[in-house]
Amino acid sequence: MKRLFYLLSVICGLSACTSNKDKTPVLGNFDSLAIAMDTTLQLGLESSYEFHKTLNVNDTLVYDVVGFGGSAAKGEYAILRRGADNKTDTVQKGVREGYIAETFLADSNSNGAQEIYVIVKAAGNSGMQKSIKYELKQ
Repeated sequence: MKRLFYLLSVICGLSACTSNKDKTPVLGNFDSLAIAMDTTLQLGLESSYEFHKTLNVNDTLVYDVVGFGGSAAKGEYAILRRGADNKTDTVQKGVREGYIAETFLADSNSNGAQEIYVIVKAAGNSGMQKSIKYELKQ
């Protein structure tokens, strides 16, 4: 019994002596430094959106409309689909001339499938606006 206790003590002592040479914090199979860097990147991207609105289609499907990458006069937009698994999929992306004033869901052609409308207004006082339409595929 003493030998078993001694053997366990030696094994525990040896396992405690192993070191993490590059000092990268690791928890199980997760690299906490990489996760922190990814989280910081994601927060930085989200804070750079000029426009963000979530459109709820139903309990298991939402679309996010974002305006990013420029000034109010010019930039890009993206329509992102998130299902029940919460994985994001970009369904439409493009360049916008102006700022996103509003976005909404509607079935304007009465075909039973909703569309996402993105209203882009020109910067300044010109009053010009453009409507971008994306029909939902369910």
